[in-house]
This record gives sequence, C-alpha cells and structure tokens, in this order.
Amino acid sequence: MVRPRLILVGIALVVGSLAQTRTASAQIGYYPPGGTLSPWLNMFNRNPGSLGNYNTYVRPQLELQKTVAQQNAAMQRQGSQIQSLALGMADSQREATIPATGTGATFMNYSHYYPQKGMGGGRVASRSGMR
Repeated sequence: MVRPRLILVGIALVVGSLAQTRTASAQIGYYPPGGTLSPWLNMFNRNPGSLGNYNTYVRPQLELQKTVAQQNAAMQRQGSQIQSLALGMADSQREATIPATGTGATFMNYSHYYPQKGMGGGRVASRSGMR
C-alpha cells in the first residue's frame, strides 16, 4: 500500500513541476557595429591587382564604412530635429495652418455647361416658351 502512494506522489511531483515550467523566449540578436570581419583581412588576398591590396580593397572599404557612419549620424540628427519640431507645434497651430480642401458639389448639375437667361442655371425651359 505504501508503494502505490509513493508512485502517486512521484507522479504528482513530476506533473506539478511540468506545469510550472516557463515558456521559452528568443534572445535578442547581437549585431556588431563595425561588421563581423575586419577589412584588414583583405590584405591577405592573393589577387592584388596593379595598386596592391591596401589601395584596392582595404582603404575603399574603410572609407565606405566612414561615409556610412557619417550618413547614419546625420540621419539620426535630422530625425530628432524633425521629431522635436513636430512635438513643438501645437494642435491648434497645425489646424490653423492647413487650409480647407474640396469644394461643394451637387449631383447632375450641368448649369455651368448650359447657361440660362435670367437667374442662372437650374431652371428648365418650358415647352410653351419654346417656338
């Protein structure tokens, strides 16, 4: 009788521990800012060309990385300036500067194509007036 109780207690412990497990979450990936491979590894390239490995491969890649970093910094500055301008502008100012759009319209109104004498369009000539 003691043995089945031990088995039941063991099963209850296993089921209880399985019920308390946490769900797995993905880790945030790591992306190094300068790339994973150094441009200096191109110094060991076996096809140097007429200028050598440094002037053919290494220096252009270093200049490209520098230019891209400068452009990223300029874009971040510009984005923060735009965001500060957008936050600084009040809603009332924003609505006041935007003009109303659209014009009024009526369905099947051809008075501007067929002008009538007198008070303007919209009147239909009667048959008795036409001879």
